[in-house]
Amino acid sequence: MWMGGVVPLGYRVEYRKLVIDETEAQKVRHIFARYLALKSVRDLVDEVSADGLSTRTRQRKDGSVAVTLPFGRGNLYHLLSNPIYIGKIRHKEQVYDGEHEPIVTLATFEEAQTLLASQAPRRRNQSNVTQAHLLTGLLFDEAGEKLRSVHANKQGVRYRYYVSKQFVDERRKGSEGWRLPAPALESVVEHRLNRILSDQAQLSDWIRQWADSGEIQAAMRRVEELRSRWVSDTADAKRSLLQKVVRKITLKPGSLTIELDHRSLSELLLDRTLPPNEGAQVTSIECPIGMKRRGVETRIVLTDGSNSSREPDGALIDLLRRAHLYLGQLTDGANRTLTEVAMLNGTVTSEVSRLLPFAFLAPKIAANIVAGDQPVQLTAHRLSRWSDLPLAWADQAALLGF
Repeated sequence: MWMGGVVPLGYRVEYRKLVIDETEAQKVRHIFARYLALKSVRDLVDEVSADGLSTRTRQRKDGSVAVTLPFGRGNLYHLLSNPIYIGKIRHKEQVYDGEHEPIVTLATFEEAQTLLASQAPRRRNQSNVTQAHLLTGLLFDEAGEKLRSVHANKQGVRYRYYVSKQFVDERRKGSEGWRLPAPALESVVEHRLNRILSDQAQLSDWIRQWADSGEIQAAMRRVEELRSRWVSDTADAKRSLLQKVVRKITLKPGSLTIELDHRSLSELLLDRTLPPNEGAQVTSIECPIGMKRRGVETRIVLTDGSNSSREPDGALIDLLRRAHLYLGQLTDGANRTLTEVAMLNGTVTSEVSRLLPFAFLAPKIAANIVAGDQPVQLTAHRLSRWSDLPLAWADQAALLGF
């Protein structure tokens, strides 16, 4: 039940219940989708401003003419982290199931939370002092040496790191070894764990030798509860789970390997101790990663490997897909206008105009993007900001670095 307060964008109240307002809900879904594509709240602010998106129209306090305010970073952070959009209600520090329908999927919301967490600034408060390292005791370098969990204080802010043993023992003499920001590394591991828990077919295969069909169904319900709870779990609770199901994480240049104890995970999902079994109990999962220095700072940030590996970039491919979709809807004989195409796709006219030119990319360039063979510096955000794309294919290739 809705107990009062400002009604979240995307909903209206009917008989003390939140009901989806589909027009506003399309705006919410668009914001989530664009954040996951841009991977930056700052860039998202710029884009929604350029597209003319705004918050809900409100009356002034004195009852005079209504005002519409643009989205700011605070508005967007609140929207992207609000569990109301997956059918839940937050009360104080707890999250409960609501009686309203979700607007975005759980997978979309969790992906946004992982990205927000990896980009969050360190807070200047006591909770930052006591925050646990999630991967303590699990992380090793390519030589089998365990990485240490350390922190540094700068102007009252606590920064957490995972560092090689020699950096602690020799006070950073020399340059060999690892010194990685903990939140970035933990985000990679959390993202991979979420993908594992999302693969119900694989999970079912792992527990099939110990469970019947009824137990498997109950385990799949339990794993969905586990994934949902992860969003609001404390760092200690997350660390406890990782210690149960992960045996070892090995770092080496270009990749991170997680050794998952799927027997322990099966015990967790079946909620009972399993009998001895001689079969394989550990699965090694390799995650490609890339590292880069941030400006002139010496800190290292981890990516998910999408730029350093030759895997297709989903955001780039989605940009091309939307461009061709809009072009097809404008030229299929239905005589639609740009505004009608925008309404048909739950977006705004400026986005349709902005993306249409990319339907005219050279076929070879489009094929390379689909295959993941684009230049490393070509991202969806960078491509979408090219306002004057050349018509000649050779000029396009030169401009985009092909």
